[in-house]
Amino acid sequence: MSKKLDSILATMTPATQKGGAHYHSNNYAINDAQPVNTHYQIERIVAEIPNYLKREIKLYLAERPKETERTLILKALKAYGFMVKEEELIDKRGK
Repeated sequence: MSKKLDSILATMTPATQKGGAHYHSNNYAINDAQPVNTHYQIERIVAEIPNYLKREIKLYLAERPKETERTLILKALKAYGFMVKEEELIDKRGK
């Protein structure tokens, strides 16, 4: 293999899990071998949505000043069964 390909492959995560894993109710893997991290990075998700839905979200948020798009999405993910920490469901504006 080329050196460039080797360096790219070296940065990739393995396709299989190491250590024990269990599955959440929505069947996504949660790795037991990884330590609980209280300090984690924040990632960004970008999604295209229809403009009528964006307008509806804006109207919803206008009626709820302590709610943000971020908290709304996280609450929806939690309602769907994803594990979302309670402290992430709080508006972080002004902090």
